[in-house]
Amino acid sequence: MSIALWRILLKAQAEPDAPLTCDECLAILNCLADEAIDEASPDTIWQAVYKHLARCPRCREQYWKWLRRWEAKRAGQPRDVES
Repeated sequence: MSIALWRILLKAQAEPDAPLTCDECLAILNCLADEAIDEASPDTIWQAVYKHLARCPRCREQYWKWLRRWEAKRAGQPRDVES
């Protein structure tokens, strides 16, 4: 399911306490990974993502995989690192 990122961001800004769905959270994480955002993102986006990650093991695992890949990339390791 493809979700327009701008719709998710508008929702996060308009309703900062509303939880994200799994698809919305993964769409944001994919965007962050694909665009390799420079360590800074709007606080409202991260707050919404962290709230979702706190309650969703599926997305939390995806987040940790993304984070490990990002850290490996910063360290100059191959992108497909899974450990």
